[in-house]
Amino acid sequence: MSDTRAKYDHLDHNLLYSMVMDGDPEQVDKLGAKWNSLKTDMNNLATALSNDLAGLAKTWSSKSGDEYHKRVSSVVTFANTVAGEFGSVDSGLKLMSGPLREAKANAEDPAETADNDSTVGGVVAGATTGGAIAGPAGALAGGVLGGMFGHDRDEEQRKQARERMITVVVKLADAYDTTAQSQWPNDPQRPPGELPGTVGNNINPISDSGTSVKPHTVSATGTGGPAGHADLVTRPPHEAPVAPGFDPSDNSGE
Repeated sequence: MSDTRAKYDHLDHNLLYSMVMDGDPEQVDKLGAKWNSLKTDMNNLATALSNDLAGLAKTWSSKSGDEYHKRVSSVVTFANTVAGEFGSVDSGLKLMSGPLREAKANAEDPAETADNDSTVGGVVAGATTGGAIAGPAGALAGGVLGGMFGHDRDEEQRKQARERMITVVVKLADAYDTTAQSQWPNDPQRPPGELPGTVGNNINPISDSGTSVKPHTVSATGTGGPAGHADLVTRPPHEAPVAPGFDPSDNSGE
């Protein structure tokens, strides 16, 4: 048994089903689009600053000009770095929405195997056959035996459906984990030390703890199931950042 499967093997069908169906791939795509927009903004900022510096260098040649160019160039470099990180978030979310759509399409509703139709059918068939052979007594015995065999069949169908549901969940969880590890580094790039505000002035220094990308839940994929279970399937292991200003409940764009 794989490590991923072991996390879900003890859960019942209802919980497994809700963990997948609570996900919303459309909302994941919308969240990715927000991050892509931020990426474009940062790239445009870097390009504009770079062009301005090139023009300024033609008329400002001095030690102070060199220092200014150095500091603002660091902003250009860092803006491009942040843009790349925003793009990675967008790419990761796009890679997650596809497997989520597939999982939802393959998820089996537990209600479909909770009707005991084989038990009922077995009772009717057994009673009919037994009655034809041995009269009322045979009908009673046949009904009991038929119901027992039908019940066993119902239980086997439910067991098989749950096993298929576990497979769906494990596949989705593995896809999330692969995406998180390949797209989202654990340690964001540190800002360069030459950024304005880092040395002896009245501007608040920029923290060296990383970029402004903060880990947060992917609310787009839902939170079904109890704590400690749902997060393994309905959001990635390393939790995608939520774009600043993005409201998951805002459907105005639909």
